[in-house]
Amino acid sequence: MRRNKAFFLILIILLFCSLSAFAGGANEGRLFYLPRNVVNNDNVLIQLSQRNIMTTTDVVADYNATSTDNLAIFRLRSTLASQDQENVAAGVVVTISIDGNVWEFEHENNPTSRRPFELKAFCVQRKRNDGDYQTPTIQEIGASTTLTGSSDVASFTKVGNVYQLKIPYTAFGSTILSYLAEFIREFDICVSIPDDRGDLEPGHYKTKRITVTSTKYYEHVENKVFGKVWGIKKDGKGLKGVSESIVLRGSVGIDQSSDSQAYSFSIASGNDTYSMNLGINANPNPPYEVARVNFNYTYIDNNADDNNVDITPNQELQRQKFKIYISPTRDLSPGTYQFIRMNTETQARTDENTVY
Repeated sequence: MRRNKAFFLILIILLFCSLSAFAGGANEGRLFYLPRNVVNNDNVLIQLSQRNIMTTTDVVADYNATSTDNLAIFRLRSTLASQDQENVAAGVVVTISIDGNVWEFEHENNPTSRRPFELKAFCVQRKRNDGDYQTPTIQEIGASTTLTGSSDVASFTKVGNVYQLKIPYTAFGSTILSYLAEFIREFDICVSIPDDRGDLEPGHYKTKRITVTSTKYYEHVENKVFGKVWGIKKDGKGLKGVSESIVLRGSVGIDQSSDSQAYSFSIASGNDTYSMNLGINANPNPPYEVARVNFNYTYIDNNADDNNVDITPNQELQRQKFKIYISPTRDLSPGTYQFIRMNTETQARTDENTVY
């Protein structure tokens, strides 16, 4: 009988080891900064001629790299735990400032032509329902906003020339297999164009550097013993904080898709394809740099578990590295394509000077 009891106990422990699951990282207390493609990108523009203000109906619950009229600039996703934090009541305070303390887009060729703008904030909140999460609610955040389904208060205010967002911490609760955040909260920070302006000079506009910083906080992970979760604990990496720099670009009287400045390029996306015209009609000699291209990708899986149990093929695909193919024309034709180190055109191709 004792042997049977011991076997049953081991079986239960193994069950906890293999089935511990979470939803989108909700079993960890963390804060993620998720920029959208308008950030630090000369090829994505905000139209500045007319009034353009986002409302809750424009906010999409699931994170996407793009947004309506490119107005949403970044998202902060928080499951930060109230446990162990140095000032629980204050929450995390995110400060957004701009060089020069004036919230304007400035014409790139005429600094006297400027376009004032403002910032707005929205919260997408998911409330825990046992081991799952309810349909998200979306709210605009003001000076003191009680978040739906909780007594927690968030705020978004402008103090002098600086915006401040307060993100409340969340408690964690137990399920049969895990500890999960009671709330997953995502805050969208968006550009707001307050009025129509018919007197602006056509052309490209750019902001001064926008800086995003936060107060310090601890992040948490599950506290597991023999596979069973007993709560949460600090992740052991000390105090964390957000620190990011942003520049935004806008336009007046310019169709972004037809922008054809010298040696600039626009990107028109298909399902998985980007095409670029660098304006090169012949092989330059010597070669010279005309563009630098960065590929950035953000993926949040709301269904995977931390032991890789029952990973679907699509989820597994997201975990693999990307392959990027570059060809001289829109269509790939038979042949060998290669990157050649500059000034080695007359040399034999080797691993030192060629990447196929």
